Amino acid sequence: MPRGRKKIVEEDSPNGKLAVKESEVVEAEVVPEPESPLSESEREDLKRLESQIRSAVWSAAKALWEINTRRLYRERYKTFDDYCQAQFQFSSRYAYYQVKFGQVLKTLEQSERPVQILPQSEYQARPLSKLKEDSERIDAWLESVEKAQGTTPSFSLVESVVRQKLTAPSKSRIDAAVSLSSGDFCLVRRNLAQVLAQTKDNYTIKLWDGTEAAVATGEITALKFDKRFLPRLKSFFEMLGKVKKVSSGHREKTADAVLTILGHVEGPPSELET
Repeated sequence: MPRGRKKIVEEDSPNGKLAVKESEVVEAEVVPEPESPLSESEREDLKRLESQIRSAVWSAAKALWEINTRRLYRERYKTFDDYCQAQFQFSSRYAYYQVKFGQVLKTLEQSERPVQILPQSEYQARPLSKLKEDSERIDAWLESVEKAQGTTPSFSLVESVVRQKLTAPSKSRIDAAVSLSSGDFCLVRRNLAQVLAQTKDNYTIKLWDGTEAAVATGEITALKFDKRFLPRLKSFFEMLGKVKKVSSGHREKTADAVLTILGHVEGPPSELET
């Protein structure tokens, strides 16, 4: 493509001083040199160097995961964030992304199921960290590879597979619910409840506010707790129901709001301790 360029000319003036003036515009066309194809040896070099980069990326992520897991930074630094900032100038966000990537790589490498293709970058594997169980991560990755027809899947493909698994009923939750029997305590949409009866496909439960309902197996979660805590849990559950009944009769909205908070379990259900 032609481009204009001004030509600067220096001349001596009659008074002995240097005079500078612009001459005509010179038209010039810049023609890029054609790129030569790689030789066979250059292709081999590129393949070797790319393999080294991938290995370095994998090794770094797994090393950060191990340092964080074993707290090997503790002798000189209070936190893993401080360590990464001081040693590598890594931001907290970047460092923890790498730790999660290292964990995913470890899971895939140690899988009993054959994993022929590993993630090429942290970003590509990032959606897998949303899954809690190692088995779920392995399933999601292998499914993504299969959908990519045996090639490295893209971030969007992995994210799509993970999203489907997150919205599907959790097998562990269903298995936990199946073992429940009449009188057991559980969570229904994070609300404290007690099992009244069980059928093939659902449970009849009583919520903390006295409401009885039939719920599907996949909607119920077993509540794990120390058995020594059972008497107090029963008392607490009955107390909530009684107070709810009294407050409803007097239309006490503030009491209802407080009871709702007490009967609702925030965050993932965890084992209760005495």
